[in-house]
Amino acid sequence: MKNICTILTDDWIDKHGVRWVRYVNDYLPDWKKYLFSIGGDLGPEYKPFLDEFDGIVTLAPQGRPQFNRIRMSATKYFGVDDIIFCDADADIIGSLDEIADLVGDNTLGLVDSPALHKDWVALCTEHEWEPWEANNGLLYLSDDWGKRYDEAVKAVEGKANPRIEGTAAFNYMLRENEGYARLPYEYGVIWWDSASFVGAKVVQYCNDNGQAKREMMEAEYRASVVPKEDE
Repeated sequence: MKNICTILTDDWIDKHGVRWVRYVNDYLPDWKKYLFSIGGDLGPEYKPFLDEFDGIVTLAPQGRPQFNRIRMSATKYFGVDDIIFCDADADIIGSLDEIADLVGDNTLGLVDSPALHKDWVALCTEHEWEPWEANNGLLYLSDDWGKRYDEAVKAVEGKANPRIEGTAAFNYMLRENEGYARLPYEYGVIWWDSASFVGAKVVQYCNDNGQAKREMMEAEYRASVVPKEDE
């Protein structure tokens, strides 16, 4: 497995996509990169960025649920046997070569969420499930999990805040199916846990504050590497 993909809208290319590609190139230099581009065809100014990818699927925007759904069928969309999906607002800071071995015979690998949503905890209580929550920001896929996810979406409809309904459906799907593996924490370190950055493979900048922090760091990086014009 040497395939990785992400999802971007045009307004996220400069905010998060450029940094995502740079980190993939640094730590996974021989991997193929794939992109879900949401929002239609992009202008010629985006060509240098888009040329970084080995395959691009362009989709018309259909709202927030689309982002959670399409990642579950990444192998089908890109025509590969297996692939890693990684959120565009995450930093890959280590090799991901061992993930396939960690997942083993399972067809889905995932990381635990650092925090539990109360709506998901309520669903766990209702079904007498252990209250742990998975994060779909990093996935290993060697099968199309789309239909199983669609069934879970129907099952949680109206039972969670719309903002986290995709997370609830993802976790419901896991509880109703076999064939997945939970990856070690170093594959999904949360951005505020700086003590765990040593040895981390992926840092997730979840929520608005995390994304703002990542944008700030990227701005500082660009300021440090772009030569200033002589006055």
